[in-house]
Amino acid sequence: MSISELIGTLTGRHRIAWLLIVSIITVLMVNAGFTGVASGQSEASESQYPDLDISSPSAILIDALSGKVLYAKDEHKRCPPASVTKIMTLLLAFESLERGQVTYEDTVVVSPNASEMGGSQMYLWANEEVTFRHVVKGVAIGSANDGAVAVAEHLGGSEGNFVSMMNSRAAELGMQNTTFANSHGLDDPNHLTTAYDIALMSREAVKYPELLRLSSIRHEVLTDGLKPRDLLNRNRLISSYSGCDGLKTGYTETALYCLSATAKRGDTRLIAVVMGARTPDLRTRDIVAMLNYGFGNYTTVPVMKKGDSLTERPGVAVYLGDSDYCSVVAEDDFGVTVERGQETALERRIELPEQVVAPVEEGQPLGYIAVFKDGEELGQVNLVASKSIKRLNYLQLIWRLFTLVHEPR
Repeated sequence: MSISELIGTLTGRHRIAWLLIVSIITVLMVNAGFTGVASGQSEASESQYPDLDISSPSAILIDALSGKVLYAKDEHKRCPPASVTKIMTLLLAFESLERGQVTYEDTVVVSPNASEMGGSQMYLWANEEVTFRHVVKGVAIGSANDGAVAVAEHLGGSEGNFVSMMNSRAAELGMQNTTFANSHGLDDPNHLTTAYDIALMSREAVKYPELLRLSSIRHEVLTDGLKPRDLLNRNRLISSYSGCDGLKTGYTETALYCLSATAKRGDTRLIAVVMGARTPDLRTRDIVAMLNYGFGNYTTVPVMKKGDSLTERPGVAVYLGDSDYCSVVAEDDFGVTVERGQETALERRIELPEQVVAPVEEGQPLGYIAVFKDGEELGQVNLVASKSIKRLNYLQLIWRLFTLVHEPR
């Protein structure tokens, strides 16, 4: 006899008492997480994406511009990433180049530590002097472990300091399940990340055209060192899949075959990640299946580029400022991802105050622009001040009042 049938046989106070007991037990079970679904899982997580027959234990597909997840399979499972690690090494290198902290022509003195790295190498010699460009190419094209350590030591002073920089940048990007232990990706029990986190750092890396250009080179011979160095890119998709222009493969006996790949067609750039594939062929098959699904079913609608100004509302009035008006620009590149055929169903909404009070700092968020479809917000980007505006001092205020009073009427 079931509990509901048992309660049905009771009457009066006995029935009320049983109903109270069952209700209390139900509430306690829900609060404790006993909902009939295993902890950390969602009933919707297995059904919201199509069955793409992905054999790799962990995988994800995202749109690079909007960040929308188009497909995922155990994307938060922590795994060793092998040489996919080098995406972060390259990202920090290109961010340092952008800030002017280093140049391509900087001299890198190869340490014995770097020259002794095993695995994939560009065969740097201890105490050899090469350009920063030389070792960056070795990492981006040939996945050189010795090159990665040379980059790390040049930027961080030591690989340990550079690893701290890697983990700090990972935290800034929201890579909550990542701990880097080295710059190259050789196995370490503390060197772990997830497909989702790799997608986040890959999304940041694709903002650098030169990084993509290097990671799309199939083969190159470097001649600016002590000896010619033959670099071969192991990402076979760059020469076999339409639009593929990066990023990074990886393999160790522990990590198995990993890959973060990106491809662009029209305005749509996708990033696909697989972790722990059993063979390189299965790794390639899974990436292709996800990219084909993404390009076949979704499209990216660019809304604003970083630094673009609005046409509808170019700015806001500034009260008590040394300038009466402040123009606004997009804080970052912004776009949304929709199913093909839904591009015309989008609505833009702008939220900006009519007036702000000085002072205003360059880059200060003043409002935002959001995109909606059928009443649902798909994304937004901050609209920020394009310049700094100082607050008027007392003398300037007095002069402003004087000129207002004596304006011709």
